[in-house]
Amino acid sequence: MPTVAIPSLLRNLTSGEESITVPGATIREVIDNLEERYPGMKARLCEEDRIKPGIAIYVNGLLTRGSLLERVDADAEIHFLPAIGGGISETETLQPIPDGLVVLTFDDGNKSDYKYVGPLLKRYGFGATFFITEGLNFLHNKAHYVTWAEIRELHEAGFEIGNHTRHHKHANTQSKEELLSDLIHIDKRCEAYGIPIPETFGYPADCRGPEAIEVLSEKGYRFARRGIGPEFPFHPEGGRGPAYDPDVHHPLVIPSTGVPGPNYGFEDLVWAVEQAKDRKIAVLTFHGVPALEHPWVDVPPEQFKTYMDYLRDSGCTVIALRDLAKYVDASESDGKSITYWP
Repeated sequence: MPTVAIPSLLRNLTSGEESITVPGATIREVIDNLEERYPGMKARLCEEDRIKPGIAIYVNGLLTRGSLLERVDADAEIHFLPAIGGGISETETLQPIPDGLVVLTFDDGNKSDYKYVGPLLKRYGFGATFFITEGLNFLHNKAHYVTWAEIRELHEAGFEIGNHTRHHKHANTQSKEELLSDLIHIDKRCEAYGIPIPETFGYPADCRGPEAIEVLSEKGYRFARRGIGPEFPFHPEGGRGPAYDPDVHHPLVIPSTGVPGPNYGFEDLVWAVEQAKDRKIAVLTFHGVPALEHPWVDVPPEQFKTYMDYLRDSGCTVIALRDLAKYVDASESDGKSITYWP
């Protein structure tokens, strides 16, 4: 029988049960059987004869069309989750892209994300995305990497938690099944800590191929951030990259305009911000502040603060990757540029 993962907000109906096995060959039958066992469940999931607009259905880790008639296998794992946020409803319109729009992203879950970066950004009123992986030494060195409780605190502070895969493997070397499994693992870890299922993705080491992009599309991601290549030469200690142009770049292959590190200075940061005009957006990819295990992508805290001071003093609008949905319709992706690397 299908297994339904019960989100935290519905567990008051199941006496705290996190996972329920119920019969059903379609989503409708599964919900009807949930309702029979846990009265009130259907009203939380449906309105009239359809799934509520704010709820997304994932079956075996893949986003479905949201139809009650969707068929499910006997061994299916079903998640009813808040629909990916930041979208535009029928009554809303996209906001014009302002000059000075900057996206801040931070990879790998360095301890400094929690201890230094998050508090500073909160003080400045900046948004940001923290891409989390359980690879590298995340599971073994908690002096250098955040805990899941600290990740939850970053979420509660208003920051976005993005998916950086379970093992931090190069996505272009993984099968579709392996990559999907890695993504679902981080989804489940987030759900266990009351963090929304990630809606954005950061490519580990910038590696990507056609199958990786297919997985992200099938899973329902709106935006995914890459590095600077192939348009700009790769440098292991940081460098410049192209500005994100929504009219050109596919939303699942958003370039980094800057990857700060030892090979990146204040003048490079200024250059990146200067590219954020005429509907183009500067996307900055940081690692640790400092990166204690990876000195080739290290940014000292005092240098990071000068960067953030410049963004503040320049009047930049600083957002998380998910917030691009206020300015960019990710569904309009046909014909947009897709690049692979390496």
